[in-house]
Amino acid sequence: MLTIQEVKTASDRRRFVRLPWAVNRNNPNFVPPLIAQEMLLVDPQRHPFYREGEGRFFLARRDGQLVGRIAAIRNRPYEAFWKEPCGFFGFYEATEDGEAGVEVTRALLGEVRRAMSAWGLTHFLGPANPSSNYTWGVLVEGFDLPPKIMMPYNPPRYDALLHASGLAAAKDLLAFKVEEGASEKLNRIRKIAARIESRHRVTLRTINMRKFEDEVAVINEIYNDIWEENWGFSPMSSAEFEHMAKEMKSLMDPDLALIAEIDGKPAGFCLVLPDIFEPLRHLNGRLFTPWAFLKLMVYTMIWPKIRSARVLALGVRKAYRTLGLGTIFYTRLFDVGPAKGYRMGEASWILEDNRPMVQALEMMDARCYKRYRVYRGETDTGTSAS
Repeated sequence: MLTIQEVKTASDRRRFVRLPWAVNRNNPNFVPPLIAQEMLLVDPQRHPFYREGEGRFFLARRDGQLVGRIAAIRNRPYEAFWKEPCGFFGFYEATEDGEAGVEVTRALLGEVRRAMSAWGLTHFLGPANPSSNYTWGVLVEGFDLPPKIMMPYNPPRYDALLHASGLAAAKDLLAFKVEEGASEKLNRIRKIAARIESRHRVTLRTINMRKFEDEVAVINEIYNDIWEENWGFSPMSSAEFEHMAKEMKSLMDPDLALIAEIDGKPAGFCLVLPDIFEPLRHLNGRLFTPWAFLKLMVYTMIWPKIRSARVLALGVRKAYRTLGLGTIFYTRLFDVGPAKGYRMGEASWILEDNRPMVQALEMMDARCYKRYRVYRGETDTGTSAS
């Protein structure tokens, strides 16, 4: 018998967080998330996202055994910005395949639809965990390699289960792989970047970590201007932005966090994070234990093996987009990254229909090696939980 239960207690919340371990058991490409961080992310009482949003979390059990989870998410800043009655589902997992997996997924989505209806929302997108500023989408291509930092991973069956449960593909997101020495065109790109830098009086500087709070305020100021036209954009409050920045501070390589200025005014920024998922694969979601801490110290200090990084954000303010500043950012990354020991970089995620960005990456011999999918569902479909 299949039953759906809303998460109400701390123990249920922990079961909700731990379900991906059962879903991905024995999969060497699964990177266990940090349990403490995930517990915060699904806690409406503590995480700043829920100060302006709402989240309801559900567990599915078959004969008492956990077989799935999902969240219904209301993102009021998104609704207000886009003037659209759209909600989100997130944190979707299902342990079963085939008809059983479809039954579970339909039942979980039934709870999402009921929550959307109660909130007065006509449709929803997802998975968003809990918005597009976090992990976003379902992996549909590229299962043979583990994910990079802040990117999702899931079994191949999810695409079929979600389609069979009444959802439609809304948009695909792409991840591009750039390897050291992959581009024979780099010298020509360097010349172009140098001309742009000189002609428009561009100054490219690293973030000043001693004035981190001031730098976060600068980036926050230009963030909305850069991404507000992107499909799926979700505004972040100052509290949420600052919370995320504090989480990232300890992960940053200051040489790979860049701000471009023109005549002293911020024109764009680029943030690249070392792929901390490389050592996290060995910690099983637990950081604050003596054994886990020792393994992390060995991995990152005694045997420094973080050899890849992810371009998490790269954007230029609307007033400067025709100047080609992205070329300057990429040239700096090509020069600094290998010098610091990074052998591979991922640029993600990129909207599938963002042709200028896709073409720029292809020009640098980057190749699309992973694809993620965001789905859309309608609230009033008559679907109900079992």
